[in-house]
Amino acid sequence: MAFPQTQRFLVGTVISQSFAAFFTRILPFSGFALIGFIPTIIFTAGYLYIVAQTPGFGEFSPSADTADPFNSDELVALPWIWISIATIALFFSTIATTAIWLAATAYGTFQYMRGLPVHFWQSLQRGVAVVLPCTGATCLFFLGALFIVAVIISPIFLLALTGDLDDPNSWTPALLWLFPAFIILSVIMVFLFIRLWVTVPAIAVERPGVFAAIGRSWSLSRGHGWRMFGILLVMWVASIAASMVVGIVIVVLGVFGGMTGMLIGQGLNILASMIVNALFAIAAAVAYVELRRAKEGFGIEDIAAVFD
Repeated sequence: MAFPQTQRFLVGTVISQSFAAFFTRILPFSGFALIGFIPTIIFTAGYLYIVAQTPGFGEFSPSADTADPFNSDELVALPWIWISIATIALFFSTIATTAIWLAATAYGTFQYMRGLPVHFWQSLQRGVAVVLPCTGATCLFFLGALFIVAVIISPIFLLALTGDLDDPNSWTPALLWLFPAFIILSVIMVFLFIRLWVTVPAIAVERPGVFAAIGRSWSLSRGHGWRMFGILLVMWVASIAASMVVGIVIVVLGVFGGMTGMLIGQGLNILASMIVNALFAIAAAVAYVELRRAKEGFGIEDIAAVFD
């Protein structure tokens, strides 16, 4: 399905194309999003296996001479070194798989917008081909966000430490800073997310370096920040509404279905997360195309010609 040419960057166009792309090609796009969950699934399964192999761990046998049902020796018996290594591996593998599925989704979206079929393995190969720059960009985003959080939140701890911890009144300056700190942090994060939203699609198409791709996203989004904010706001509200519905279903299944219902509910939760992640990734690719069309006059065929 090819979309009509337009020289304006329109909120409705991006949203409608994103939803149409996902629900028309729901299997490959859901498969891309599932890739991002693979490290977490493996880590969780491995952790549960380790816990199951630890003698006595998790067994509840309260006795009359203790009020603590948990045995600290059982916790010490766990192989924490391996769990720590696995946690670090989970972090970096999650970043890598996220980079792959985001790039694969971008390529699949470009193919869909050209009216071509979205082939899972072909798109995945395109994602793997740009995994290094996409991983680098993702790491920079994470480290930058961590730095911003540390800078804004640190005054709260400094104000708390300078006062008397036993005096509740000494916490007042820290508590007064908490609300404005949250507002400032939210505004900065939303602003940066908007300006850097199309970094991965830019990498998938133009193959620049990490910093060049970030600069490219910053340049393309200039002058369209409010429209991009509108796109993200509409999709965020839709995702919140869907999450509330799923949450209600999970509670009902847990109450009336027991353990089986809880497992089904968790499966629905993962499915909902996959759909939301896929829609946001597709919207980023569509926004990239529409931004280039509006600012540079390039259509989808011109942009995707690099793949032929």
